[in-house]
Amino acid sequence: NYITEKNNIIYFVKNGTLYKRTIASPVSGNSAVTTCPADSANSSCPADTELLHDVTAFSVSYLNGANQDVSPTSARSIQLHVTVSRSVFGQPVTADYTTRMVFRND
Repeated sequence: NYITEKNNIIYFVKNGTLYKRTIASPVSGNSAVTTCPADSANSSCPADTELLHDVTAFSVSYLNGANQDVSPTSARSIQLHVTVSRSVFGQPVTADYTTRMVFRND
């Protein structure tokens, strides 16, 4: 069941919030729906999904088999890093998270 047309997923940070935007592939039978910025959302284009608040850093790295940075088209894996920070009871609380995914053959 190889899918030649794929949806595009875009992650971005705006005002300390990490969002997920979907751009649905225009093929018949696709259940995904394209999303929009909250101020432009409507019934046919719902708002982007808010994933995380208090984001102070977000990065994406595309890596080859030798763990060197490469262009997305040459990548064997992708690494995501996020840092969140907020003040709780007057004390700073910070958390870092890094994850890596290896692309499957498609």
